[in-house]
Amino acid sequence: MKIADPKPFSIFSIAVFIIAGIIFPGNPAQAALQSHVISGTITAVDRDNNSIEITNPSGSFVGEAPNEYAIEALSPENPVIAVSLGSKGGDWVFIGKLDTTNTILTSAYGDIAFLREANCDDPGSGDDFCDIRVRGNFQFQYTNTPDCSNCSGCNCEASQTALTISGPDDRKTKANLRPGETFTHGGQGYKVHIIFISGESPAYPQCLDQPCAGPQAVSNFAIIIEAENDDSSCFIRVARSHFLGHSDRNGL
Repeated sequence: MKIADPKPFSIFSIAVFIIAGIIFPGNPAQAALQSHVISGTITAVDRDNNSIEITNPSGSFVGEAPNEYAIEALSPENPVIAVSLGSKGGDWVFIGKLDTTNTILTSAYGDIAFLREANCDDPGSGDDFCDIRVRGNFQFQYTNTPDCSNCSGCNCEASQTALTISGPDDRKTKANLRPGETFTHGGQGYKVHIIFISGESPAYPQCLDQPCAGPQAVSNFAIIIEAENDDSSCFIRVARSHFLGHSDRNGL
């Protein structure tokens, strides 16, 4: 089903999007806001204002938490890697909690697509994600299905996501999740707990006849990777209480 074309952007608005970001090669009219990657240490978690401050030698950056699980699970002195769009701080679209070595990611909050966008083939890229590996060597990919009846600008809300988890032995596990649904993957000595909170998908081509210029689609997940015999995570307790009215997939 096609929806009506979105309200046209002014020439100035389109220029701002192009200057601020890049153009996706697969969708020539979808302008993307520039992403900023920050590695540092959490220095403040403000639950009243839903914000998290991250500090590194370049300074301190305050942004809105990507979701409530980040607010619940993260604490001052946690080492993290984070991503914001458009400017440094403002809104964190991704925060990954690291272990004490600053090299292993143990939980992730926000858009997990950033975990697979590192340009690690270029030794001079300076991409902070190239120094990070996910606990258990898991990899995550997703594809969202747009809800053509719920679109704004160039993006639509996702009606569901098709999630693929790749383990260290290259075995793949797939799950289709609607917003609010949870999934637990077990094996290889770990449990991977996942909540699909919400997502977006470009309106073109499924819902629009023509491409349009606007910010990229962003999705929101919460993931924690823990030892297979560990059930103590606050993430699990929050998930059970918050999504009681949603159906779960395999065990939360």
